[in-house]
Amino acid sequence: GLHKNNVHVIRTLDDALDIREAVKGLGREIIIGGGILGIELAAAMKEVGGEPIVVSNEDRLLPMQLDDQGSAVLTRQIEKKGISILFGFDCRSISGETDATGIVSARNDTISGDLVVIATGVRSNTIIAKNSGIKFNKAIVADEHMQTSAEGIFAAGDCMEYNNQWYGIIPWATATARIAAQNMLDFGSAKFEGITPSNQLQVAGIDLTSIGIIHPNSPDYETLVSVDMENGKYYKAVLKNNVLVGGISLGSRKIALKLRSLIVKGENIADIKQSLFDDD
Repeated sequence: GLHKNNVHVIRTLDDALDIREAVKGLGREIIIGGGILGIELAAAMKEVGGEPIVVSNEDRLLPMQLDDQGSAVLTRQIEKKGISILFGFDCRSISGETDATGIVSARNDTISGDLVVIATGVRSNTIIAKNSGIKFNKAIVADEHMQTSAEGIFAAGDCMEYNNQWYGIIPWATATARIAAQNMLDFGSAKFEGITPSNQLQVAGIDLTSIGIIHPNSPDYETLVSVDMENGKYYKAVLKNNVLVGGISLGSRKIALKLRSLIVKGENIADIKQSLFDDD
């Protein structure tokens, strides 16, 4: 259905300007994708008089940056802005003959709308690996030297994964590129040890920072949480042996800076755990 009138993708500034013009005078706008781009687009549409609905096949917003509770807080704040959100909708087609009239799910559920924007994010381009016999999963597989399964061929950035990890963020791109370059010049001179994933965003005008381990899956970790649903604030700290190794701050730059600083320092914080989320 991409060829139909009033169906847009957003990749460039020109795409954004076209969508802004298209919103004027229309009824309901459907944004497919509950990631950062989809949410920001919905907020921008609302500001110019639109009636957007964000449709996601996930069960919560920003699963890479938030846990269930944090997503619930963010969802509540976005809905307060007059933006509708629908989870668990696996979009399979765009309805309408010439003009888009809505979307259809895998279960044949339908949503009517006058404008459809596809904002489902990006994925790694693995075509070159597929065509050349290089190993890939969701992305091109690289080892600790950033070498692929083909000797002498290296990969870095958004197109590659290491140890089943992949992040579409700048620190990942620069760190892996540095390791790849060093090993192309002198193989074995550098090893990749991963990164501390970090995202500092403004989502529909709401400050969000997510850093380090936020989805612990071992009893070795301790989790501290503070939830203020009404005021749109959510804080989470993940500790191991009283050392902060990850955290979420939704709604406060001050708490975000505190969490980031403590993670970088890697110090024992047993004596300040109870006041960790104080912002005075």
